[in-house]
Order: sequence, then structure tokens, then C-alpha cells
Amino acid sequence: MRAKRTMTSPTLGRLVGAALPLMLGAACVDGGGLPIGSSLAPSQPAYTLTGVVTEITRHGRTAVGDTAVVIRDRDVPRGSRFQREVWTDAQGRYVATGIAPGASLVVVADKFDCVQPAAVIIVVDRDTAADVEVVCGPVEVPHRAPALFGFLLDSRQRSPSSRWVYFDAACDSLFEAGAITDLDGSYQLSRLPLGPACLHSHGKIVEVNVSGDTRFDVDMGALP
Repeated sequence: MRAKRTMTSPTLGRLVGAALPLMLGAACVDGGGLPIGSSLAPSQPAYTLTGVVTEITRHGRTAVGDTAVVIRDRDVPRGSRFQREVWTDAQGRYVATGIAPGASLVVVADKFDCVQPAAVIIVVDRDTAADVEVVCGPVEVPHRAPALFGFLLDSRQRSPSSRWVYFDAACDSLFEAGAITDLDGSYQLSRLPLGPACLHSHGKIVEVNVSGDTRFDVDMGALP
């Protein structure tokens, strides 16, 4: 099996620190067709999850090949959360087989030094397609409701660019989406689950409530 890469910047790697083993090490990870989701009885059908991973750039979109796609079961308790890793081909396509009926899944593309601005959270009740987008620097991304957007503000109320922001629905350091602040210090996270959640950025964790499209400015204080 290939060496694992994490969906994180060098700075965010220091932020999550001890959480990374829980994000990527404690779960069951495989690239095969083992069942994922609820227990799969022999008499039950099994579904296939497919999709394409693309990078949004200032010049359009490109396929993201040879990249891990992490598929996580939302309904399994945190300590034993079932997780699978599959890899994209040269055209950015991924395939995961043996998905249990009714599985509630989070799909995250794990491209090094990039983030996924729109969460992909699905319930699988048939063969399902779920495409994933990533960005690797400040770039305009499509708006998809429900969205969380705003500015990062430092101690002088300035808005720094190229800072990392991660969305954590369960406040358990397992991230569903991430953003890189634009030149004006703004960020946008899209297609988020409604309800209370946490934002992580450069050592700071703040609570937020997503109730539709929501503006939320983050006072970061002194930034490194």
C-alpha cells in the first residue's frame, strides 16, 4: 500500500497534531471492495460509488490523478469509524465497491497541500456518483448552499490571504471541507450539513451554527 498523504497544509498539520492518528490511523483503511457502512448481510445488495476528482484553477478545471479518496462512514462511533481509501486513475476517476445499502458517507479527496471547498456527504441507496472538487491555492469557487463564508481577521482586524480553514461537523477533528482564504482574506465553504459545527484554522477552534447560507467572520487574534 502506498504511503498515506493527509488533506492538510504544513501549518494545519501542526494544528491537528495528535488528531491525525484518529483521522487516518485508527480507522480501517483499504483499497478493495470490502463492505462499508452498516453491517452487510449476505442477502443484502451492495452498491458501487464512483466519481471524478477535479482541481479548480484560475484557468479552468483539471483531472486529479493518482490521489487518495477517503470514504468515511458518518454513522459509526468515532473511536471505530470505518474508513476506506481508494485511488483515482489518470482521468481523476475513482471507484468504491461493496457499499452497504443506506450507508451515510463523507467523501474527501486527499490531495497534498490542497483542500476540498464543498463537502460531499451522501446516503447510498443505489449505485451512486459523487464528484469531488479541490483547490490548491486562493481561487474563486462555486457557491453551493448551504454555505459558510466570511473573513479571517487578525489582531489588527486585517484579513490575511492564503490561510487554511477547515469545517468539522462533529467537532471531532474529522474534516468534511476546507478553504484557502483569498487575497482579501475571505473564505467560503459549501454544501455543508446544517447545525452546530466547528471551524479550525492555524491553532484556533471556534464554534459556529450553519442555518442555511451563513456569514461568519473568524477573529484569529495574533496569527503566526
